Amino acid sequence: MVPGNTCVTLPISSIGSSFATRPISDEKRIRRQLLTARPNLGTGKTNWTSRGRSRYSSRAMMKNESFAAFLVGTFSVCAFAGLVLSANYFFSTRTLRRLQPQAIACQARLNIAQALLNDTLEYSKRNPAIDPLLRSLNLKTNSAPAPAAPKPVTK
Repeated sequence: MVPGNTCVTLPISSIGSSFATRPISDEKRIRRQLLTARPNLGTGKTNWTSRGRSRYSSRAMMKNESFAAFLVGTFSVCAFAGLVLSANYFFSTRTLRRLQPQAIACQARLNIAQALLNDTLEYSKRNPAIDPLLRSLNLKTNSAPAPAAPKPVTK
């Protein structure tokens, strides 16, 4: 308790700010202000909290039941499509994770085979005895470039 003179205050406005208060001096004014602040004592609503009429009400929306049914149907279809697409994404990524090591192994084997072919073609430049084997496997089409044919000179 605060020592000295304490006074009871009432809010000046209906918002009830603690900054805008005035001291209460007599009981008649208190009763009158309380009665004017809450005219609807049975409902517990004051004038500033009573609800106004809205342009958008659920009652007006539900009068047009075909539009509401259309919106519910559209929402249901979108929700189902989202469910199907998310399940598809989940299973696709799981398959990708399962197949990725196999793809990496195939790429490594392809790199090794390409390096072996390059070494074999380099060896065939020094030792042409391997050329018939490379031609039979279609790895080398010609052993030497064809000589250029002389062009006939016309006058």
